Amino acid sequence: GQHETAHSDPIYIGIFTSWVDDWLIGGDLDMTKTSSDEYDHIIGGYDWEDLNGNGEIDTDEGEMIVTEGEPGDAGWGAYNEYGQKEIGSAKRRTIQNELDKLVHNFGMEYWYGKYFALRAGYYYDKTGKIMNPTFGVGLRFANYGFDFGYTSGEPDHPLANTMRFSLNMEF
Repeated sequence: GQHETAHSDPIYIGIFTSWVDDWLIGGDLDMTKTSSDEYDHIIGGYDWEDLNGNGEIDTDEGEMIVTEGEPGDAGWGAYNEYGQKEIGSAKRRTIQNELDKLVHNFGMEYWYGKYFALRAGYYYDKTGKIMNPTFGVGLRFANYGFDFGYTSGEPDHPLANTMRFSLNMEF
């Protein structure tokens, strides 16, 4: 809009309000009734159209256009017209489902003196079925450093044999 301000809430407030919006309230759920007089609760919500041309969306003047559809209908999909992913339903909104979507990276690092480091880790993504060990070394001398990381995995896996290098310098 014409008067925009930056978010000034502390991060813990932002995390809490995000949780309330996404989990307690259900995010952007359609609250339209289906033919069986039940709310469909499909994430998607509304399209907005400024009918009176005042530059604002007036929900009480019918400028909120309900979007409807079922999986398989023409135009129905995982992405809306803005390219944002909108799939799911309130019935499938569980903490376990959210935990399954997390990607976990575990690792350890051992420094020998101040100059040499050995690293080992594990990359775990349950949804993407990725379970790869990772290895690495690091060298430091004066104000310079070199790091190398290697991700192993099954043959033909996109992350298998991935090597990462970095150079750094302290100022």
